[in-house]
Amino acid sequence: MNNSAHSAKTIDEISSARSKILVGDLEKFAHESSISFGSKIFGRGLQILSQVFIARLFGPAVFGLYSIGWTILRIAGDFAPLGLDNAVIRFIPRYRYTDPGALNGVLVRCLGISVLSGLILGCSLYWSAPWLAIHVFGKPELISVLRLFAIAFPAYAGLRAVSAATRATQQMKYAAYTEEVAQPGLNLLFIFLFFILGWHLLGMVTAATLSFALAFLLGIGYLKRLFADALRVPQSPGLSFWELISFSLPTSLAGLFAFLILWMDRLMVGFYLPAQDVGIYQAVSQWVALFAVILDAFAKMMAPMVSQFYQDGEHDRLHELFRVCTKWTLYLCVPAFLISCFAPDLLLTVIFGPEYEAGWLPLIILSVGQLINAGTGAIDVFLIQTGHQNRWLRILLVIFILNAVLLSYLIPRFGITGAATASSIAVIALFAIGFNEVRRVLHLWPFDRRYLKILPPAVLSIVILIGIRHWDAFSPVMELLLMIFAVAVVFSLSLFFMGLDPEDREILSSVRKMLHL
Repeated sequence: MNNSAHSAKTIDEISSARSKILVGDLEKFAHESSISFGSKIFGRGLQILSQVFIARLFGPAVFGLYSIGWTILRIAGDFAPLGLDNAVIRFIPRYRYTDPGALNGVLVRCLGISVLSGLILGCSLYWSAPWLAIHVFGKPELISVLRLFAIAFPAYAGLRAVSAATRATQQMKYAAYTEEVAQPGLNLLFIFLFFILGWHLLGMVTAATLSFALAFLLGIGYLKRLFADALRVPQSPGLSFWELISFSLPTSLAGLFAFLILWMDRLMVGFYLPAQDVGIYQAVSQWVALFAVILDAFAKMMAPMVSQFYQDGEHDRLHELFRVCTKWTLYLCVPAFLISCFAPDLLLTVIFGPEYEAGWLPLIILSVGQLINAGTGAIDVFLIQTGHQNRWLRILLVIFILNAVLLSYLIPRFGITGAATASSIAVIALFAIGFNEVRRVLHLWPFDRRYLKILPPAVLSIVILIGIRHWDAFSPVMELLLMIFAVAVVFSLSLFFMGLDPEDREILSSVRKMLHL
């Protein structure tokens, strides 16, 4: 009897101590991820507005040419830092408070190599643009587009490294100002300006190039402010070049394959199909990217926390972070998924125009894959920041080959619907395998019975959506707005009345404090 009482007391004490530890983590997570999420949504909105402007004014064919160049820029921009954007997140916590000279070395080497790599890749694209445009894509008018985008490579690579270095301090606002506010905001501003000047397609590309350059310069200013003391002292060899590269290169390849899996469908559509189909598929991808934006907003905040918790041996904190992040990602993604399934035609016609309605089925298919992606959490962050980047790279390589084979088979036969199907299969396979690896290697599992509370709000939202779709009393614009508003209100209120978990209340309380509500 006494042993049982003592055991129960011990469990209560451990639980209480763990809760005290996690409250501070939740407060930081809520505060910084709110900044990350809010800025991500704002930046994504600006980017979508830019793409909608180009799509509506110039039509699917011209928009398709722009999309090919934009996709190449995004893929190369992710690879150009050679994984050093992840390296700064992993190694800055090691030296930040103990060795300013070593910290200086990490910052300077990571930033310098990133910009140099972007310069080399940009020059390569510039000189190979005629061959790519004519012999690969069969679109000679693409040459100038590719060459203008190539000029942005060094700034884009540098911006990725600078933003990652600021996030390593677990302060999200500086990366938000540069990547999510300055770059897309300047891009939209320049698009309007150059359109007024009559520059058309090449003006739109020039706008993107200038926006990355100015955002990079802003990021340099923030970097100097955050690490002023370290940058004033001489560099010291705290981290060997080999240790840096042995972490960053596998991470870079992993990032490249991950990005190709998510973006290669657009390039393959450009290879097999006319520019008009590329434009329609790009429009579809703009909405679907919302799922990735939500997950990425949490992942960028989690990366420095995962790195620190793992190096400190705090497995409980890692596990709780994984569970809370995955649950909140689903809370935010399920409403967007329901809109994708019940109003795909409205989304495309209202936002992009009637000529884009043909993409309604690919929109649903891609949304299914991205919901699975969101439901498995930021598994790439956990594998990379815990030193299992080689394991993640091997998984990505297998799925990349699978994706390439599926795209090559399905696009010529089924067009953009085949591209969406191949991409969704690859995404589901990637994150299902990766999720299993996180469970097996790190012993992390985010799911429990509390996830079931998502089902009643989802079912109720579906009923509301069906009712609105069968009520022919609204214009397409009003119908879409009503559906989005109804799902957001019904889903969130249903979750609230079913009872929030303690960590959910803690997160909402922290957000209210941050917003002074």
